[in-house]
Amino acid sequence: MADYVAKNLFTNEAEITQLAKRNRNAALRVYDRIREWSAKVTGDSEKEFLLRAQRLYEKALRETRGTAGESERQNIIETLPDGRKYVKADRQVIMGNNPKSWGKQVEIYINRKIRNGENVALPTDDGDILLLTGDTEGKASFRYYVRDKNGVLRPLTDKEYETKLNAETHIDELAKISEIKKQDVPDEFGVHGEFAKYGWDYRTAFLKISTEDIIK
Repeated sequence: MADYVAKNLFTNEAEITQLAKRNRNAALRVYDRIREWSAKVTGDSEKEFLLRAQRLYEKALRETRGTAGESERQNIIETLPDGRKYVKADRQVIMGNNPKSWGKQVEIYINRKIRNGENVALPTDDGDILLLTGDTEGKASFRYYVRDKNGVLRPLTDKEYETKLNAETHIDELAKISEIKKQDVPDEFGVHGEFAKYGWDYRTAFLKISTEDIIK
């Protein structure tokens, strides 16, 4: 059994592609587990083996992703003269004047319209695969704190929170154009537990809302 798994689910490109076609969620689970193992192993040969498997899964997930809505996504991605890309916000998801209800509205939208209740692999233009799961969906509505110019922590203002949520509803397009900024940044004080046990990767993308300046 172990030989079969090693031969077919880690090294056989055709089998991996078929798995991604037949059961995308299963392929996503294997891919996520391979990434975990790759971060843990210390031997050069084992790490190289897992990295090759990871690249095969990334290729299969990119190639087998459904094309529904792809032309729509491309239509709201524009390129500046300097080559930078940005997403034009075109989804009116947030309704009403009560900030306490906005987060739930966005969570429902992401789950029904983007995730469809399943984990989703979001390929990026630079070749990475970002996983959108139930855990990350829950983070979408979080109203976090930022530091002001004096270094004092404060919650996001209603306007800042609205902007953050608008970005969350375009997570699929933003993921596509995002570029890596920092990798393997430790989770400060370990406050996120298992969710960030291997640290954070930071990516940069740009969103334009209405006639406002492009924001990051």
